Amino acid sequence: MHLLKLTGMLSILFLNFSSGQEEQTAKHPIDVRVEQCLAIDSNQTTIGMITCIQTAMAEWDAEMNKFYKLLLETLKTDGQEKLRTAQREWLDYREKESEFINTMYGNKEGTMWKIIAADSQNNIVRQRAIELKSYYTTFTFD
Repeated sequence: MHLLKLTGMLSILFLNFSSGQEEQTAKHPIDVRVEQCLAIDSNQTTIGMITCIQTAMAEWDAEMNKFYKLLLETLKTDGQEKLRTAQREWLDYREKESEFINTMYGNKEGTMWKIIAADSQNNIVRQRAIELKSYYTTFTFD
């Protein structure tokens, strides 16, 4: 029964990680690494899965910051200020959404909800990183 639950959780996580991939031709290396991490037998625990997801979230955060800085360097003053404002408001959104996710899933019984909460928070950062990369790619496209 426990193995069935873990297999089901992995299936849900893999589906979540692959969502949004249809606009890309190949999986992002961060998504590949987290899938590989989740597939390791020693990570078939709540703590193992959360650690894999948190590692991915840190990598997505670095990716987001990389493209934020690159975009800032390419924009004119007006665009830079608008991007700074948007990013500050996005950071506020991420914090409030994270609080909501922790409250919502924290009230559910079962450790699988901790994994789902971590995955939900990861997906927020992942999506912003992809958005900023898309903006940068569009802006610098010749």
